[in-house]
Amino acid sequence: MADVLGIGEALRPYQVEESALLDALTYADQTIGPTGHWLSIRRRIAEAHARHGSTSVQARARHLREPYLLEVANRVESRLRGLALTLPAA
Repeated sequence: MADVLGIGEALRPYQVEESALLDALTYADQTIGPTGHWLSIRRRIAEAHARHGSTSVQARARHLREPYLLEVANRVESRLRGLALTLPAA
């Protein structure tokens, strides 16, 4: 997304954190829709695209964001299954 916004080069010196905590925060942020209800990650991505439009920054960065968000969701949901926790219905 930073590259799409034109600030990627300025942010390169900063290390990207990779942790279960960042995954959990990203998942929480990306699975709550604008009305405050839980959405599956795929529904949330589609909802954001529809709401922001095909010319938005989100749409231009979708090819970069979507694989990352799907990977995060997979990791978090796998951890939750390992804890025997259930997810809300999609």
